[in-house]
Amino acid sequence: YKPFYINYKTTEQTLIHLIEAINDSDLFTVDAESICIPKKPNEPALIQLQIIQKNLFSYVIFVEVRHLPNMHERTFILIQELFVALFNSNKNIYIWGSIDELKKFLNFNLFSSSQIYLSNNINLQDEFKIFWKQHHPHKPKLSSTNDNIL
Repeated sequence: YKPFYINYKTTEQTLIHLIEAINDSDLFTVDAESICIPKKPNEPALIQLQIIQKNLFSYVIFVEVRHLPNMHERTFILIQELFVALFNSNKNIYIWGSIDELKKFLNFNLFSSSQIYLSNNINLQDEFKIFWKQHHPHKPKLSSTNDNIL
């Protein structure tokens, strides 16, 4: 895999390359992270995006939302275009939890609330719960008095 950090230092060429990689792929993982602030709600900080290419090589993108370029700069517009390319009906996005987790990032103006629902979002946490219950069914434990019988 190859990591990319998206922030105010990211070049236009890098962003164009990543948009092209997103356009050429249909499989992604997304996760979001927040920073802890004592005695306050957590603040959104990072969007992690993995582009899984057909040859199974991956780009891992870290969008540092606290260090983005000015909204009027060309690079900011390209970051928005990156998310337009990602949140598309022919894209499959695996996420641990709900895509609603990204709503905390709306005030950064990278994407809209309706945009995040355009892709085929697969909640891996829900899938894992189903898998776990199927492979590890709950078995009630017999009381210790019954354990001693025969």
